[in-house]
Amino acid sequence: TEDFITACSNGDAWKVRRFLEQSDPTNIIEPDTGQNCIHIAAAHGAVDVVDILLEDGRTDVIARDNYNRLPSELAGTVARDFRLCEHLAMAEAKAKADGGLFPPTL
Repeated sequence: TEDFITACSNGDAWKVRRFLEQSDPTNIIEPDTGQNCIHIAAAHGAVDVVDILLEDGRTDVIARDNYNRLPSELAGTVARDFRLCEHLAMAEAKAKADGGLFPPTL
């Protein structure tokens, strides 16, 4: 839903947790960009939200957006948060090694 996407972009960890408890909105795609919630949180440098989504394990961390970007790339190039970029790159690598299965265990 739009409210979930907004909570991810605003870094509202409390709201994100509530949404995850009530439903599975994790792989809703924003149609204009092709981004899911972890792309959006990464682009906004929302570290707490990214951690919640990774912990939850239902988000496709190796999905690419309409511009062929991974969440780690958005963390580095848009948010300019290189620690978050590295953290996401490790989760992406683990998910790929596990055949794309979630959750990626770090």
